[in-house]
Amino acid sequence: MSRIKVINENQIDSLKKEYDSILLNTSFQFHDLKNKSKMSQNEPYIENTFGLIDRCCEFLKNGGLLFIYGIPKYLLIL
Repeated sequence: MSRIKVINENQIDSLKKEYDSILLNTSFQFHDLKNKSKMSQNEPYIENTFGLIDRCCEFLKNGGLLFIYGIPKYLLIL
């Protein structure tokens, strides 16, 4: 039986199981879609996303899938 659990960023640390897959929504803002400027790796959005990735990986089973959903220009830095 397959189950999907939706949580927000503040609930990640409360997870106790190992998961086969996790979908991480990087919580971009819609106004970011129109912004064409390059991003620096030091921007808070990037630092926050790196932290979320690290935290999510702690809950993946060996060989599990981490799918990261976000704006392509931001994900290139990751």
